[in-house]
Amino acid sequence: MLAGVTGFEAQMLVLGAQFRKVVIKRGRFGAALGGGDGVAISRAAPIVDVVDSTGAGDAFFSGTVAALIQEIPLKTAVQWGTQIAAWTIESTESICRELPQKWIQFNKSIGCV
Repeated sequence: MLAGVTGFEAQMLVLGAQFRKVVIKRGRFGAALGGGDGVAISRAAPIVDVVDSTGAGDAFFSGTVAALIQEIPLKTAVQWGTQIAAWTIESTESICRELPQKWIQFNKSIGCV
């Protein structure tokens, strides 16, 4: 339960009444972006072999904020955060050592380089 309601669409409406833009992490289901008008975009999480979910939320937040700092549109920023969280949970370590190489390939694949 979030914001006193269940279901991420209802949660988005409640939170959107207070905040202009809202991002809700949905774990293995990805993330949703929206506001007072409800869910605008829902990004699926990549399918990965989960090794350890420790740090996934931090990785999502960090990837999203890193994109926003670079003035990347919010819908793409959420995609960045979701992808970095996926790499984090499929790693045996708390930080994905292959992140720099994966990051370059990912950005090329979505046209950000």
